[in-house]
Amino acid sequence: MMRRIGVLAIVAAIAAGMGIEAKVALARFGTRPAGSDGNERGSTAVETDAIARRRSPEALVTEGERLVMRGEVIEAISLYEEAQALHTFFSVGAQSWNILCWYGSLWGHAEEVLEACEQAVKLDPDNVEIRDSRGLARALVGDTDGAIEDFQAFVEASENEPRRFQRQNWIEMLQAGENPFTPDVLRMLFID
Repeated sequence: MMRRIGVLAIVAAIAAGMGIEAKVALARFGTRPAGSDGNERGSTAVETDAIARRRSPEALVTEGERLVMRGEVIEAISLYEEAQALHTFFSVGAQSWNILCWYGSLWGHAEEVLEACEQAVKLDPDNVEIRDSRGLARALVGDTDGAIEDFQAFVEASENEPRRFQRQNWIEMLQAGENPFTPDVLRMLFID
């Protein structure tokens, strides 16, 4: 029990140093009662290993991707930031930024994830799927011209006919001053 409290104190101290609440860190790193993992000496060693594994930048980003898909956008952003801040030689890839951009926008956090969208485009400017995601975020924050530009790039390069038609329709609606992103459309985009 004493070793478990020590690990929890370390997690709380790390959390305080990173500017996050201890309960968020504990939820992130997880805890298990002694012996629940089949390890009769308790789970302190297992918890320490789990903390070390989960603090790798790849694991942080993977967890962030999982969280953003579930709608925990702010927590996901925090993990992406932690991966970059704690690991100076690690770079989040374009597809990971794109996942944060797309799902963060769909969950109503377009403003908060717009920088992720920009990072994705910066890393892979010719990827029309990434431009499409940024177009969605731009449209949702009111950057109509930027959204039209991104959707136009998608329409011109994509071979997916149904999606090209949908994006062309969005362009026309945005040009007419209409909002194509109704709650029903946004719900449907979760499976797009």
